[in-house]
Amino acid sequence: MNEKITIYCDGRCGRSVTLRKNKIQKCDYYICDSKESRDICKSKLPKRKNGMIEIHTFNAVAHFQGISYKYPNEKEKVNITRAKKNLKIGLLKISINNRNYENN
Repeated sequence: MNEKITIYCDGRCGRSVTLRKNKIQKCDYYICDSKESRDICKSKLPKRKNGMIEIHTFNAVAHFQGISYKYPNEKEKVNITRAKKNLKIGLLKISINNRNYENN
């Protein structure tokens, strides 16, 4: 009943983790969280298609990070639009504050 499964890093670094099937969170890809190769492993994943969002699930498989790609639903599209607007406002405020600081 406690069937164990070995999951390998999709970044092809050779790292793996073995755990019970019920401890695995479903994701499209799994990458190791090693300081040495985490960024390299992530760069080897297939690129997401235009219009898709990337979802990170920390500790999806033990210490491996899970990554999934999907098209956003309507609620997520609204949140993305709001986040982009807030980012623009924040960057504008920083720019204005930097100009005021330089002029003083």
